[in-house]
Amino acid sequence: SPGASEGAAPMFIPTTQEVPKVAFASPTASAQFGWLDASIAGVSVPITGMIGDQQASLLGHGALAVGDAKATFGTSCVVGMNIGAAPSLAPGLVTSIAWADQVGGVTYEMEGSAFHSGYTMTWLTRMLSLPDAEQERVTYSLLDADRRVTVVPAFTGMGAPTWLGGTGATISGLTMETEPTDILRAGIESMAYQAFDLISAMPVAVGGQFSLSVDGGAASNDYLCQSLADLSGRIIVRPSSRELTGLGAAIAAATTLGINFAAADPADAPTAPEQFVPHSDTSYVRDGFAHWKKTVLQHLT
Repeated sequence: SPGASEGAAPMFIPTTQEVPKVAFASPTASAQFGWLDASIAGVSVPITGMIGDQQASLLGHGALAVGDAKATFGTSCVVGMNIGAAPSLAPGLVTSIAWADQVGGVTYEMEGSAFHSGYTMTWLTRMLSLPDAEQERVTYSLLDADRRVTVVPAFTGMGAPTWLGGTGATISGLTMETEPTDILRAGIESMAYQAFDLISAMPVAVGGQFSLSVDGGAASNDYLCQSLADLSGRIIVRPSSRELTGLGAAIAAATTLGINFAAADPADAPTAPEQFVPHSDTSYVRDGFAHWKKTVLQHLT
């Protein structure tokens, strides 16, 4: 929070007078935190931005409007959403300051993390003795219901938003006709389902008027992005840059110095982001999500 309590101060520093105020550089304001001493770097360097990793990622994704969100598909899946100037709470999720300025303007973000996302695909390809590139063979197509496989990646529980525990991961729906790509498909779908589960738990969940930007290694999979578009009703934006957390931190620092990233030379811009538009008929992926949720609840406590 922007202030500090009298009781908490002795645990960290001697007096509350020495507790720094929260002041993050933002796209519309600036903050000066101090200077790096010249004896360290040979020159005095201004410290003009201070921001957490997920908050920097949200800023780097350009999630500046209330309801804008980002999903990072790494080992885990972390979804963050801009919830505006008023903090709110949701079961199983975390609310924090995204960025703020020194005149009191604060933007809050809500986030949650599902434990096993990209890790699930690493585990599946290793278990099936398949190369990682095999995941790219999984494309959008409609499978018969009796051929669909379901993966519940609860290796150590599910994480947010339900925080369900359990006895480990499961793969169900296997038949004599099941192929390795069917199991990989189920793993990819589980990533989309978990991300949608997180988004659905947030205050502004669905709607095409909001952006949903994705990054992380697994986000290179087109089937994942299309499934998430169909579930959320949002256009999924996949930026060409893979360094959006660093970009967000740079924006926070540069804004303080009067550098406007939006005014940069268009010739220096990266390749235009890819977009995935929801299909007109999303019943296939929604039926799959409903079945996945039912399977999760049956398996976990």
